Amino acid sequence: MNTRCALVTGAGSGIGRGIALGLARAGYNVAIHYNSSEESALEAVRLAEGYGVRSAAIGGSLTSKAGVDALFCEYEKQFGRLDLLVCNAGVTKTADFESLDEADFDLMYSLDLKGSYYCIAAAARLMPRVGSGCDVGDSGKTERDGAGCAAHNQAERDGAGCAAHNQPERDGAAHTNRGMPDTDSRGPSIVVIASNNAHMQTPRAAAYASVKAGLVQLARHSAAELAHLGIRVNTISPGWTDTGSPRLGKKEDTYYKIPLKRWCRPEEVAAAVIFLDSAAAASVTGAELVMDGGASLMSDRPERYWL
Repeated sequence: MNTRCALVTGAGSGIGRGIALGLARAGYNVAIHYNSSEESALEAVRLAEGYGVRSAAIGGSLTSKAGVDALFCEYEKQFGRLDLLVCNAGVTKTADFESLDEADFDLMYSLDLKGSYYCIAAAARLMPRVGSGCDVGDSGKTERDGAGCAAHNQAERDGAGCAAHNQPERDGAAHTNRGMPDTDSRGPSIVVIASNNAHMQTPRAAAYASVKAGLVQLARHSAAELAHLGIRVNTISPGWTDTGSPRLGKKEDTYYKIPLKRWCRPEEVAAAVIFLDSAAAASVTGAELVMDGGASLMSDRPERYWL
């Protein structure tokens, strides 16, 4: 009953996979969303379950609201409750300012920004209402705001749909924590994974950085608009992160840009997520934690900093 349930998007590989495994190690039940990296996601599930928690891989594209709704409907069927959402799914496309392919720009916008927007909105409908005491299982609210999983809307027509929605109608009960004040002072929370590029002017990254800057602002708006529900929203903006991806090149070649001369590690991002979801961060919302070894502090030649 007290085990927190988390959904991490884009967790089939890279930073997201590190976050999901860090959460499992800390005792969270965790859903691992992926788009194309199914094999890696299934391996992550096996590793997560090795920590004695429940885990599942859920595939699908998040570039449309329909894709997001499908993810959350499937998540709700399998886990029933949501305490922590980590919006990590994203793609990096770089090119000279005048030559960026329009399809690449559209993909970054649709997945990183629009996808996160609808994930946050879907999570807010599923998370317990700590601040307002509202019952998120209220089908009347679903009808008023047009939200909820498609299977639930179909359920009103043919008696079928997500078990998580139908169960309250059958036995008059809601999920364990729905409509009830959470005795855990931290309440539900959302962590958005952005990038230190949101604050930098990196060559060939104008579109990517603009999308990430929008993501940081989206998180701040969400924090303000969801506070009355007791939902906290914070951002982590990593710099170079040692995921093992060949496209990143040699770490040492970037050290002249990084005051601490080290890359962030996925397990460090996971630890930051766990902190932001902890009772120690119960008063933290709308905050951004930049994890880049000081790279975004640089605004002049390295030698001007004695580096």
